[in-house]
Formats: sequence, C-alpha cells, structure tokens
Amino acid sequence: MENLYGGITGQGTEIMSDGSEDFSSKMEFAKGLQKMVNTCKQTITQEPHMPFLSIYSLALEQDLEYALSSLHAATTLRMETFLQQEAENNLRKAKQTYMQRSEDSEKAKHVAAKAEEEQLGSSGGIGGPGTTTTKALDKKRRLEEEARNKASGRRGQEGKMHP
Repeated sequence: MENLYGGITGQGTEIMSDGSEDFSSKMEFAKGLQKMVNTCKQTITQEPHMPFLSIYSLALEQDLEYALSSLHAATTLRMETFLQQEAENNLRKAKQTYMQRSEDSEKAKHVAAKAEEEQLGSSGGIGGPGTTTTKALDKKRRLEEEARNKASGRRGQEGKMHP
C-alpha cells in the first residue's frame, strides 16, 4: 500500500503540472484514481485487525480528495481555455470591424471634403451662381459649431453639478 500511495501522488503531481498534457488524460487519471481508492478502501475495511489501518484509511481519503480536486481543476481549466479562445476570437472580430469602420469613415470624410471643394471651386467667386451653395455650407458649418459648443458647455456644466 505504501508504494501504491507514493506512486499515485508522484503521478498526480506530474500530470497536473504538465500544462501541455491533454485535459482528457487528466480527467481519466482522476477518475481512475477514484476507482482505485474505492476498491482499496473496500479491501482495507474487510481486514479489521490490519496494522496501520488508520494510516491507510487516511491515505485513501487524501487520495480521494486529490482525485476530486484534480477533476475540478481539469474541468475549470477546460472551461477557462474555451472562454479565453472565445474572448480572443471576439476581440479579433471587434478589431477588424473597428478598422473597417475607421477606413470607411476616413473615406467618407475625404469624399465630403472633395465635394465641398468642388462646390466652392465651381461657385465662380462672389456673386456667382454658387453663392447660395456657399452660404448654405457656411450656415451648416456655423450650426455644427454651435451644436459642438453647446454640447461642450453642457458637459462642463454637468461636471460642475456632479463633483
């Protein structure tokens, strides 16, 4: 029994510390350990006058606790690995979406600026046919600027109200 107990402990430490080992082998080890403990426990309890019975029983109880904790650890590691992979995939997709939207936004800004320049260039100067377009663009810019100023003013006031 002493060799069996020492062997089980040594194997368990090796398997649990090896991160590259397959999860299923860790779980199989723990399940096998549970079966072995239950079998040995039945054999030991049938011998009531066995020397060191309490020591063997304690060792088997510790092996059983170790098997249960190994199963729990392997299950937790499997779940954490799965969740980490899923999170990494979601992060990668979010970055790709962000980059695509940033590119689209830059393209839209460039096209808008180019269209604005073309409209200003085709106005033919002051009093020309594009004067109403220029006035409309100027009015639009003023309104956007006022909206930005109001928004930043509100943020400043909210900051003063909520210290």
